[in-house]
Amino acid sequence: MGRRVYIDNRPLDEAWEEFRSRLAARGFFTVDSEVVPVETSVGRVTAQPVLAQQSSPHYSASAMDGIAVRAADTFGASDTSPVRLQEGSQYVEVDTGDAVPPQFDAVVMIEEVDFPVPGVAELRAPATPWQHVRSVGEDVIATQMLVGSLQRIRSFELGAFLTAGVTSVQVVRRPRVGIIPTGTELVEPGAAGLEPGQITESNSRMLAAMCAGWGALPVRYPIEVDDRERIEAALRRAVTENDIVVVCSGSSAGREDYTAETVARLGEIVQHGIATRPGKPAILGIIDGKAVVGVPGYPVSAALVADLFLRPLVYGKQGLQPPPRPELKARLARKTASPMGVDEFVQVSVARVGECLRAYPLSRGAGITSSLVKADGVLRIPRGTEGYEAGEDVTVVMLRPAHQVERTVVAIGSHDLTLDWLGDAMFRQSGLRLVS
Repeated sequence: MGRRVYIDNRPLDEAWEEFRSRLAARGFFTVDSEVVPVETSVGRVTAQPVLAQQSSPHYSASAMDGIAVRAADTFGASDTSPVRLQEGSQYVEVDTGDAVPPQFDAVVMIEEVDFPVPGVAELRAPATPWQHVRSVGEDVIATQMLVGSLQRIRSFELGAFLTAGVTSVQVVRRPRVGIIPTGTELVEPGAAGLEPGQITESNSRMLAAMCAGWGALPVRYPIEVDDRERIEAALRRAVTENDIVVVCSGSSAGREDYTAETVARLGEIVQHGIATRPGKPAILGIIDGKAVVGVPGYPVSAALVADLFLRPLVYGKQGLQPPPRPELKARLARKTASPMGVDEFVQVSVARVGECLRAYPLSRGAGITSSLVKADGVLRIPRGTEGYEAGEDVTVVMLRPAHQVERTVVAIGSHDLTLDWLGDAMFRQSGLRLVS
């Protein structure tokens, strides 16, 4: 078989829209559901409205510790003319949450009651009907909608469901994402005595963690060597067992990059080659109605392609839109040039210097994993521009909370490893972050 290379360089937005529309036409975004116990439902997404099965409270309940009375029996009570009530016929003692007997319609707080003799309560102020009494359904009425469809269940919803008699809930099934790491050079983490040319496999674990954070159920498959038949067999299996399949590396044009031709043989290639930097060799395909994404082997490229394409697929399969990330304006610390034909994504650190926030571009190498760790946000340089000048105001999509940026100290110059230990001590002792 002759060597195949990708030649396309399609703009990012066009590539995604084509991929999304073709998947939608095949029913990919149909939302599947399952029933789970309420106790295990936190973090899941409701597949349909959840209705209360019982009212809360389902009886007239005392809202205070005190005595239950008939309000009419207390009218006229005052400091100069207290009213005395007989236990049993005119009042009973109740605690918070106790049922108020049907013959009574008010509760007087215990602090406002005197007991001059056993079995007699004395009031110096009248009660009003239904004071300190929680009526039936005050919180929730049976059949009332507690939450609607496609809502993320939190601990608060869990409590409300149980209070309203709901013990199981129908939720969106977590999308299964099969992740296949490929490459003869890859070895499992922890392998001893790495030889030159061997690489510790980490991308599949990183992508699995990203997918789990988006609500998916990631399934990682064993490393496959660069062999057409083995990669095809792994891809067939993963497509059968998952909603989305990710093939790690093998997406470029090297002699042993078989992902594109395998996807094309089993299904169709929607796009091979995206006008982004990094991430250009990305593959978007469809096999048996399932989405297949081929990510480049470099970690920064893999993370970006996953964020651009895998993230909206995972959320879309749950009937959701990806939540927007916070943005902030910052002043670029140094000139950052970019090729005009691509959308470039640059990892940046952000810190307040003087009166303004400044963005410091990090190393732009696709294999520099440390840039992902250090980045506070991402600067997108749009296709058709040559970059930004130093001092220009730019928009940064944040990856860290803004309050951390406000407590960042910047050190400029040659990096010394001592600074790492100094930064660690600063953060532990005062919550300040040191960026070099």
